[in-house]
Amino acid sequence: MLLVMCGAYAFAASDPPTDLFEDNWYRVELILFTRDMPASPQENISSTGPRSFPVRTLAFDDDGQRPYFYDLDPATYVDVPLAEIDPELAARPLTPMTLAHEGDAIPDAEPTEVAPSPSADEAVVAPPPTQEEIFAAAVEAFERNLRATSYRWLPAGVLVMTAQARRLNATGTHHVLMHGAFELPVPPRNAPLPLLVQAGHRHAGQWTIEGTLAVTIGRYLHLHARLWQQSAEQPGAYYTLDEHRRMRSGELHYLDHPVFGLLVRIDPVAAPESLLALAPSSND
Repeated sequence: MLLVMCGAYAFAASDPPTDLFEDNWYRVELILFTRDMPASPQENISSTGPRSFPVRTLAFDDDGQRPYFYDLDPATYVDVPLAEIDPELAARPLTPMTLAHEGDAIPDAEPTEVAPSPSADEAVVAPPPTQEEIFAAAVEAFERNLRATSYRWLPAGVLVMTAQARRLNATGTHHVLMHGAFELPVPPRNAPLPLLVQAGHRHAGQWTIEGTLAVTIGRYLHLHARLWQQSAEQPGAYYTLDEHRRMRSGELHYLDHPVFGLLVRIDPVAAPESLLALAPSSND
């Protein structure tokens, strides 16, 4: 399992990317890389202490299906079958704890009385929709599509940090493990939703780098990264990056560590010109 932003705007997050949408939609692009370091500094910065994953973490299926909540054992921090955590939940039909989106089944409603159809003489022709109604329906459809495709890899063609990724790999001492982008409705500061990050190779039940990212919004965007890299020199040891960063959209941020790092950029999801063209003018 592997988790993984377009113009450069610079404003506080209290200035929403658009007031059209119900949620705060942003695109997150990140580059996760390792860096070669001499053995002696590594010995001084590695740790064998316990790691701390949130028990409930949002994760992604490798085959591109909907995001789902992933349960991590808080004692051992390894994958645990859901049946061992909550047998009743695991026994329910369908995939447990999936996020609902457009197209999910809706429970049958209570039967209601249906008014008789009007006769031909009584039939009233509905007036054509106003421009405001047309625009509102288009905005609603666009946001429905955002929800249906959120938390998924975007095509490589929309990535804006390809030059940075090439420069990192060209150094010979930096090695990009992950470069991708996804869109999400950013939650408020008091309701972070950690996203599971697992990159590189899996060995002895752990990935080269794993941990969580959480993006929230208040007056500014905020990023909290908690990542661990396994030590190749000391089995059972790892290096920790645990950093909070206040961000403005469109800015490139570098979260530094002696042996690995993270480049991240967050941009508002803008309404396309084809949608904005439907907006009623002030003269209408």
